[in-house]
Amino acid sequence: KHDEPSITQAELVNWVRETLSKTIIQETISNTLKYSTEILTEDIIINAKWQRQHKVIYPKLEEYLFE
Repeated sequence: KHDEPSITQAELVNWVRETLSKTIIQETISNTLKYSTEILTEDIIINAKWQRQHKVIYPKLEEYLFE
């Protein structure tokens, strides 16, 4: 959404399905965008990396989220 401000949430749902072969609902996109400032704050990113103890299931999605 940051790189393509005109993209709709429905288009983002389709992008996830086509790019990551995963199905999500529009509400997931909405909540992610709503809380993106909190999700992407430096402290939370550091803590999320520190706490991660398992294999990343969707590395491409995580890569995009943490760019």
